[in-house]
Amino acid sequence: MADGINKLIVLKKESSWGTKPANTGGQLMPRVTGSFRPSIPSYQSALMNPSQQMRDSRHGTHSAVGNLTSELMCGAYKELFAAGLRRDFGSTAVTTGALTNITVGTGIPAFTRASGSFLTDGFKRGMIVDVTNPDEPLNAGRALVLDVDALTMDAVLLSSVAWTAQSSGDTITIAQAGEWTYTPQTGHTNDSFTAEEWMSDISVSQITLGLVLNTFSVSLSPNGMVGATFDFMGKDFETPSDTRYFSSPAAVPGEGTMSSASGVAYLDGSKSCRMTSMTLNVNNNVTMEDMVLCAGKGARSRGKVLVSGSATFVLDNEDLLVKFVNEQEIEFMAVLTAQDGEALGFYAPRMKINDASYDDGEKVTILTLNFDMLEYVGSATDILNTTLVISDTTL
Repeated sequence: MADGINKLIVLKKESSWGTKPANTGGQLMPRVTGSFRPSIPSYQSALMNPSQQMRDSRHGTHSAVGNLTSELMCGAYKELFAAGLRRDFGSTAVTTGALTNITVGTGIPAFTRASGSFLTDGFKRGMIVDVTNPDEPLNAGRALVLDVDALTMDAVLLSSVAWTAQSSGDTITIAQAGEWTYTPQTGHTNDSFTAEEWMSDISVSQITLGLVLNTFSVSLSPNGMVGATFDFMGKDFETPSDTRYFSSPAAVPGEGTMSSASGVAYLDGSKSCRMTSMTLNVNNNVTMEDMVLCAGKGARSRGKVLVSGSATFVLDNEDLLVKFVNEQEIEFMAVLTAQDGEALGFYAPRMKINDASYDDGEKVTILTLNFDMLEYVGSATDILNTTLVISDTTL
């Protein structure tokens, strides 16, 4: 008898769509639930016969479907986030180097330098950075960049500790923490994966091929882990066997899971503590075509990367309602932090509210918003021309 807790799911990127990779490596996927299985339509003969019974039915084009429901953690889903946004994680060495001509302020901006340029260094809004400051430990740690100019940078410590005034002369280094991914202007990746479900208690292996990430979502609700869901469409599958294929995958990352209570959110540069839930959806609009005289799917395509979602807020002023009515866009930043201080960041330069409603009753009034996130097409040097940026400090 198969027991779900004994099942292992391994994903490995393919070199070409539907071509099974070598059996070394792969990533063992953490999950709450997961399913990667064959999908076969069936159809029935319409022929009439004297017995007045159906004499035949057949199977159609082979395909595969996959789903992972999990809890968000650093490192575990880097290839899936990258596939969804069509760019591998990576970064150049974004750093100020050791500066002594920099001051720290208690207001806005946090950092001011006498020469050089934060922009030339490569710093952007929504970037997670590490501040090294041996002379003033209160002004050191992991921070979120809110705004960047050549000589100034506004940032907040993820610990929520306020900056302490510090004159120039001390040595301070600011550097990007980890790597990020986002939908680029050119050079889009087109990843696909092979998955194996290995049910060790009954020695059954099921391989599915040509899996393309169609959608993923991240969801937050009070007093719970941050949820993550990934949905795949696949080209084909293999007949189940009794031999495990991916025998030595990379272990599940040891990072802690993200809690919805740990982190920060900023709307238009102001910290928000009114949000009561949020779901962020990314849709690649994948389609696959059936062929005749071919067992598996024969072609695939993708539409635009569409980012949308919903959020609920305690209704305590008119700001978000005014944004909705006047069709004004919002800059959105959020950072989720694990217990060990590692973080995942989400940055969208243009969030547009498409619907707003609020409830009623003998309770706190809750505002529900539905939104799209849109590609930034402006010219600000400190904003990437993209829709959504995801940062992971462990990479």
